[in-house]
Amino acid sequence: MTPADPFMAGHEPRQRRPGDFRRTEQGTPQVSDPTGATTKHDGNKADLLALCAEVGIDTPDKVTVAQLHDMLGGRPKWVSYSRPSNFGKVIEDMYSIHKWDQRQQAYGFAVTPELVDRAGVLLTIEDRESKAWKDEADKIVKAAKLAAKASIAADRGTHTHELTEDDDEGRDIIARIEAGEQLGLDEAIQRALVGAWRNMLEVDGLEILATEATVVHDGYRAAGTLDRIARLTKTLRFRLITGEIVELAAGTVVVLDIKTGKRRLRDNGTVMYWHSYAVQVVIYVGGVPYDTETDTRGEWPWQIDQRWALIAHLDVLGAMDGAPRCDLILVDLEAGRHAADLCVAAKAWAARTDVFSVAQLDVEGDGVAGVNDTPSTAVVVGESGETSPTTTPDIARDRNQLALNPDQGADLSDREFELLWAKIRRNYDTLPPTERAWINEISSEATRRNLSFHTRRVQTERSYHIAKALITLATAGADDDIARELIALILGDVAFSPHVSVGWLVGSLDATQATRFSVTADLWATQPVSA
Repeated sequence: MTPADPFMAGHEPRQRRPGDFRRTEQGTPQVSDPTGATTKHDGNKADLLALCAEVGIDTPDKVTVAQLHDMLGGRPKWVSYSRPSNFGKVIEDMYSIHKWDQRQQAYGFAVTPELVDRAGVLLTIEDRESKAWKDEADKIVKAAKLAAKASIAADRGTHTHELTEDDDEGRDIIARIEAGEQLGLDEAIQRALVGAWRNMLEVDGLEILATEATVVHDGYRAAGTLDRIARLTKTLRFRLITGEIVELAAGTVVVLDIKTGKRRLRDNGTVMYWHSYAVQVVIYVGGVPYDTETDTRGEWPWQIDQRWALIAHLDVLGAMDGAPRCDLILVDLEAGRHAADLCVAAKAWAARTDVFSVAQLDVEGDGVAGVNDTPSTAVVVGESGETSPTTTPDIARDRNQLALNPDQGADLSDREFELLWAKIRRNYDTLPPTERAWINEISSEATRRNLSFHTRRVQTERSYHIAKALITLATAGADDDIARELIALILGDVAFSPHVSVGWLVGSLDATQATRFSVTADLWATQPVSA
């Protein structure tokens, strides 16, 4: 279909694996909008005709793009959801994990001296806040962690999950044995782990109903894959820390999560460091099945218990030490929901913009705070050393001046857009990587504010003129400061607000303003003087 929008690098979905969610380049799961909202299909007329043929829709010889969209009925509107495994970490104490991670990185540099030389490239990138610097630093850190085998426990855990899945599905694990050996798990250890899993299912009486099922929870806006749904064939009894006995009756259907990491216990026998697991399981329990082939939600054929769930701790380290075992651990879902709600509250709190104020009112001579007729000013020293007054920023005022849903203007037909785009595409293709990165960063900032200008997906006056302006500016060597000065001619002083990114400013332009931005960029490029 349509190639990825060049201004949306890093935000396009990567190739979808069978049975998996649609995901962004960062791995964030995307699901169809729970309201059923749709958008136009991607691609030009030939793409749409091919899609009609693929789904068995007959088309007349003469058909318009609009008619093709009507025949196809629109495609899902995608929304990004959190991973259940990450959802609870927002309120978890991550200090010890972060320190462990840092020590692994240090060890990776110690055992791989050439990484130190490689890190020298960071000194050649002047702006440590730039995407180029961050990307390179991330690659070096990843290489150091790989050298330190920092992810070996997670890799072994993933492999053990796959072993149990093979066994539950009746597949011979021999085909997977070699992969485990490369992780330091010899064949005997792997078979011992599968044996411990089988023994737990038999002794505790668990019948597996579903394996690796994809789930969405629209309330918490999270999507992931649960390990198992199981039915109890016998009654299980657990003693809580309070001394209370909890009975799960035979016939109860529960979510069964699998954990393979080291289990640390307090003196009273309770489990440490697992709090985010309870949140993860809550999302699975309260979610609904999601068909990744049709991107539709369904209903479970069983009534899943909403009070309790189970974690099966399959001890990989124990198996390596010659003591394989798999123990069931009860999960209190009420406590988990309380934690999940705290996570939602914590995220909402982090998104608040009214916590701090930087604008200070002058105090009148009588000691009573008053409001001046003119805004207060501060002095800013530029790179040249010259000083100039600037208005003290009012964050809420600045941001309220920007459009939340800018008018797109007229839709451009596929043919019209292709002709217009061809005129500026050559300039984009010849841009150096740094200039492309500048454009992509502005586009990413706009997308983060839900103000995207997908030039390949939204073929409108607004998207075209924004693209044209940015390419023109990048070709002429403009930067953020020049872009702000030109946008100020359109939006006013809000363009100079330090609390509003250039991408946010550009994304807020409507079709009329985008056209003015394009014309202004052309004028500046032909006579590059300060606006």
